Amino acid sequence: MYSNLLVAIEVGVFCLFLDKGYANMLAAYFAKGYDSRELFKGLKISKIPEFEEHMNQHHVIYIDLSRLPDPWTSFQEYFNNIVKMYHMRN
Repeated sequence: MYSNLLVAIEVGVFCLFLDKGYANMLAAYFAKGYDSRELFKGLKISKIPEFEEHMNQHHVIYIDLSRLPDPWTSFQEYFNNIVKMYHMRN
């Protein structure tokens, strides 16, 4: 998974569907606005030479697919709104 993740980062956009635990850990690693060094301190991944290269350097959108938030009536509408908001900010 690690090598696939690096390739996806080089492309600039990637999407991962993971259970909540892994999604939270990946968001903590990639998301801008955080300093996650302490969270990963002592873990094997922190020993990898490229460890800090992508840490807290990317925009992360976390979507919980277990429920549809108000006011949307379909997941398609929900995703379209997320894409629209992303483009408005970039």
